[in-house]
Amino acid sequence: MNNRALLIVLAGLVVLMMPAVNSKTAAANHQQVIEKALVELKHEDPMIRQQAAGRLGGQVAPPASVIDALMDAMEDTDFRVRANAATALGNFGPHAARSAGVLIPALHDSDRRVCDGAAIALGKMGRKVVTPLCGVLNHEKKDVKVYAIEALGKIGPEAVGAVTPLTKKFGDVDPVIRLKVIWALSRIGPAAEPDLARALENESAVIRWHATTALGRIGGDAKTSVPALIRCLHDEDHRVRQAAARELGHFSPLENTTIKALVSAIDDPSSSVSFNAAMTLGGSGRPAVTPLVRYIRDGSSVSRNHAIRALGLIGPEANDAVKTLRMISRDKQSGLGPDADWALGKIAADPEETTTDPTD
Repeated sequence: MNNRALLIVLAGLVVLMMPAVNSKTAAANHQQVIEKALVELKHEDPMIRQQAAGRLGGQVAPPASVIDALMDAMEDTDFRVRANAATALGNFGPHAARSAGVLIPALHDSDRRVCDGAAIALGKMGRKVVTPLCGVLNHEKKDVKVYAIEALGKIGPEAVGAVTPLTKKFGDVDPVIRLKVIWALSRIGPAAEPDLARALENESAVIRWHATTALGRIGGDAKTSVPALIRCLHDEDHRVRQAAARELGHFSPLENTTIKALVSAIDDPSSSVSFNAAMTLGGSGRPAVTPLVRYIRDGSSVSRNHAIRALGLIGPEANDAVKTLRMISRDKQSGLGPDADWALGKIAADPEETTTDPTD
């Protein structure tokens, strides 16, 4: 091999070795950053401790020493250090799940920024922190309960173990807690359906009401609950019936049995139930047109306006209702002319057009 060829081979070997050298150099530099930050985390200047806590949160798979140091920092006298430590622990996600022991007490820290940081961090840590979070759902402080519920919701489907404890919070006296629970259960998703379906049979109307709403927020993934929600249209409490009429709209496309039940609900003695049923039908498209037209002919004058409005919301797909709506528009005795004219405008019907009525 001549000298020139030898030089080329050596150059190639150097190029091949460079990534390994660079990798080792980067690892060494990275370790130096960690070690420096760990030392600075004990500095007397709180600003330096704060910055050190922030830098330690940039690791992908942190050494145990980093998590230990950040857990210790959660006891720092400066709120900025505690807040940064919470954020850093959250960045590690499930790798830092054992830090729940210091993050959960931080949910009632004297500084709200620390509380927020701890709640966000816990929401990133997965199923391992679900049990300790459930342990504070009955805390005496409202804010702690709210933070715990929010964290469980952010964990999402992995928080299936929290479904039963969360459902029990529908009985909380605070409406904010109840609304937060609905949100959290909707984030957990279909795994919450069995408990929520059982809650529909609870003796408390408030619990039935919120369970109905939560199932609706889960929507199509909880489709097996539709028959139970239809039964809720006959609940003794108007709030439950109102919620069922509204939430069934999240299970589109609506089946014929659902449409039939909602059309019947337009006759509900509660105007809010009647209105919600009509609005849900208004979003269901052509399948609801014929049942609505039939209702307009047979229903009470009090509720017929809701059915007419539903046809208007359906829009051009309700073209088969034009003939009936025109008849109502011309009937000066019904008092429904303005509603019929509004619906015809939404359907964009030509005043001279003749349309076959599906109920003829």
